[in-house]
Amino acid sequence: MRIYLTLILSLLTLAAAPVDAQAEQWWQGGEPSTPLEVVLGRGADQAWQAVSRPDDSAVSITEDEQLGAPVITVPMGQSLTLNGRTSYPSNIEVRARLRLRTATSTPATAVLHLAKPDETAAGLAVELSASSDQIRATVTYNGKPLHDATALAETSDWKVPQVFNGWTRDLRAYTNILPGWPEDYRRHIEHDMGTLPGHNDKWLDVRVQLADGGIAVWLDDHMVVWAEDPNLVTEGLAQIVLNQGVQLAQWSVTALDETPGYLPVPLAGYANATIFVNGAAVDRASLPPTGKSVRVRGVPFVFSDVNSEGHDHIDVGRSLYRHANDHGYLPANTYRWGGSTLRDPARIQLRLPNKQYDTLYVIAASDDEPDCVPKLSAMFYRPNSGFAKTFTEGVPLATAEARTEALPVKLTNGKSANLWLVKIPLDPGQLSSFADIDIVEIELTKQVELFRSYPDPISYSYHQAGRPSAVHVYALTLAEAPVGFTFEPTVF
Repeated sequence: MRIYLTLILSLLTLAAAPVDAQAEQWWQGGEPSTPLEVVLGRGADQAWQAVSRPDDSAVSITEDEQLGAPVITVPMGQSLTLNGRTSYPSNIEVRARLRLRTATSTPATAVLHLAKPDETAAGLAVELSASSDQIRATVTYNGKPLHDATALAETSDWKVPQVFNGWTRDLRAYTNILPGWPEDYRRHIEHDMGTLPGHNDKWLDVRVQLADGGIAVWLDDHMVVWAEDPNLVTEGLAQIVLNQGVQLAQWSVTALDETPGYLPVPLAGYANATIFVNGAAVDRASLPPTGKSVRVRGVPFVFSDVNSEGHDHIDVGRSLYRHANDHGYLPANTYRWGGSTLRDPARIQLRLPNKQYDTLYVIAASDDEPDCVPKLSAMFYRPNSGFAKTFTEGVPLATAEARTEALPVKLTNGKSANLWLVKIPLDPGQLSSFADIDIVEIELTKQVELFRSYPDPISYSYHQAGRPSAVHVYALTLAEAPVGFTFEPTVF
């Protein structure tokens, strides 16, 4: 009896304690202690030296509502340089997330210096600038363009090889919407352009891959430049230079995820949808971890997390050729084949390094929306020119009966569905027509048909046509041919 009375008194004492009473924290550490550590991670004060002009304020940290995370913000009229004290080895991947905001017509700029042999060297410089809803990315190496087209022409079988040292992207493909356009045509363009963030709101994800004798720079998962040269120095110090209005939300350095013979393509920079089938999304817990390659039946894929615009996969049903009913001359280097440089939700255009690919693998499924077609076409084309080579494959329904090749997932409504590993064979012979360019683009779309301009058929090419695609893509990988073949004719 005495034991029971003691227990009852103890419980009554606990019940009488204030509800909001909390145990005193008995440990120290575990939380960022300085502004730099909040964004750049623990140990940032030792790894970086912040340098400002004499009259500039200290490093400013603000909470970003869109990301729900703290970010380094450079006030207007000021600048910030972060000098890295760590010498990184090669075979790494550097990631940064930035936003380039402006208050005047002066562009906002940010420069990431990597692989600096010493503090005074330029190393590899990735410069980003933004103004008037346009983003420019330029890459130099030791103060010079990464590719010297003139020098390459002297040793190449192509008179003038097409190589890229940068990339420009218009965040809205249509900036001059005319009231005289047909109502339905104008209304859809106005709606789609209104959903796209301008440069003051757009977060940019930069990835720089530094391998032994190789460099690749990506912006929002679009290829900016790449080069393979045993003389490239890919190890050394880092430096971040931010001018007024620029925000830095993320910086990370990880080991390079190598997948020889395959190019897994992260899709966060292209994702345009969340809803998958029957009004429900895929439960993220039923998908593989994001950010690193995983193998699905022997093929490496990289699954992407929800992007800064709230999307996690590609809905190919959004693909549309807006100019199907236009009359007159239609230049290829504008809306027809301007490519990924013109951001338009109706065009799903991947920008990738050009190599000798023989297979396209996707993790995908088709929804059961009425009047949609369970087909996926991949159109390889020249940016600003076209001349597309198209490869098409059917994609099973998400609600189809599970077979051995099914990849089961759970939906947010508690129901089950299936994704599928779909193999699309490519023809390296056809793709060899792009051998003179180092970057190729791929448009994911529905079935395609031949279009001709009217009344003069001077403009013609294949574009998407017919009913929308029902396909949803969650991961994509290109496989290189096991044996490559090139012609090296004698110059004459």
